[in-house]
Amino acid sequence: VAAGAEDHARAAADGQRAGMVQGAHECVAGTNHALPDQRMIQRRRGGIVNIASVAGYAPLPYSTLYAATKAFVKSFSQAMYEEARQHGVHFMVVNPGSTESNFFKVAGKSPFSDPSRMQTSAEVVRESLRAFDRKKSSIVTGTSNRLLIVVLTLLPRRWITATVGRVMRRAKVGAPETMEQWNE
Repeated sequence: VAAGAEDHARAAADGQRAGMVQGAHECVAGTNHALPDQRMIQRRRGGIVNIASVAGYAPLPYSTLYAATKAFVKSFSQAMYEEARQHGVHFMVVNPGSTESNFFKVAGKSPFSDPSRMQTSAEVVRESLRAFDRKKSSIVTGTSNRLLIVVLTLLPRRWITATVGRVMRRAKVGAPETMEQWNE
């Protein structure tokens, strides 16, 4: 049984790694599809919106690859904002928090999946389009998410990481390498 659990955990980790690579690849591939042919650049107008997450602002133990992928999308998009704006093309990254969608049905339970604290997809889209029209390079949607980001910038990263790790372990979120890790 223990070997089967470890095989399952290893397969889950492999799936997460594949998802991270795919997420980063899709972000870059979408940009390469829109920009290399120079259509937007030649017209000196157009825009690209990438979706990251507030998860990209802090290390998230037990959701490590998800948070790292979102941090990549955020960084990539903000750098592309500067490169593309020289050619009249607008780039923006949207960083929503928990949003009413099928995400948690696929990803599983989380301390962040309380429906009463989620934005609707319509709210995220409305805020995002308003920010895009104002030529913002990045937006964190939702007042509570913006407050969270401010707090995260004030706290030591090590404390954030340890605290989130404890919360995630208690909620038994993520894919441990061994079942014994849940008991730590």
